[in-house]
Amino acid sequence: MAANAGVQKHRAPAPTWFRNGFKETIKFIVSGPQQTMEEFVVHRGIAIMRSHTIRQMCMDNPDAVEFKRPEWNASTFNLFIEWLYMQKFYVAFPEGSDSYTPLLRVYMLGRELRTPGLMTFAIYEMCRYSETREVLFNTTHINTIYGCTQPGGALRRLVVDQYACSRDATQLDKITEDSVSKQFLGDLSRRLLSKKSVVDPCQHPQKYHAGPIDMIDVDTENANPSANAQPRPSVITTARSSATIPSTAATGNPGRVPQGTQDLPLFVASDEESDE
Repeated sequence: MAANAGVQKHRAPAPTWFRNGFKETIKFIVSGPQQTMEEFVVHRGIAIMRSHTIRQMCMDNPDAVEFKRPEWNASTFNLFIEWLYMQKFYVAFPEGSDSYTPLLRVYMLGRELRTPGLMTFAIYEMCRYSETREVLFNTTHINTIYGCTQPGGALRRLVVDQYACSRDATQLDKITEDSVSKQFLGDLSRRLLSKKSVVDPCQHPQKYHAGPIDMIDVDTENANPSANAQPRPSVITTARSSATIPSTAATGNPGRVPQGTQDLPLFVASDEESDE
């Protein structure tokens, strides 16, 4: 202690937006139904703690109090807000409806926001939906998943295990085989021919945590077949300043895994771990 008595410590002051983050709020303006815009107000500190993308937006524009993101969907963003405060969200599964599509949108929003916890919970809800309604991913879902994820990712492993567990390969008839991702057919064939047992993925959703590999962007024009429009630049306005920045989806660096996204334990289970 005596050796440190004469040492004067200096610590850079935290920016105002960080010190007041749990008191200040920021507003997001996103696209609603019928070409309308909807507003969502969240606490800045909670948003930057959970989302690397929002944290970076606030660091780049410390005076910003309003972010306009027309490429984000209001109903999907509402589920993100629900998860942001409660670490979960609820989706009803009415009879005859397609509940995979809204959950896939949440998953892809979570990837754009660099929020693996949101992505993982969306996968958990897909497992719950599969178990509740006994419905498999259809070809549109499979093509969407394989168009926007990397090999070995949690979502790819889920859809392959789902079909391998069901043993219902008859659903992939000739017409389906012509339209489904060939990568999926290859993964499914290898899984079915493997000597390793396949357990029901709905009973073990914890094997499908979103990890670093799920954060890597896929550089393809067909990453999301359900959305043909390209993301538009996002306008940020404040009471004191204004700025325009491109969305992360438009400028993401494929292969780069951002730091600061460890809001949930991140790991990618190997085949050996997945079959235990």
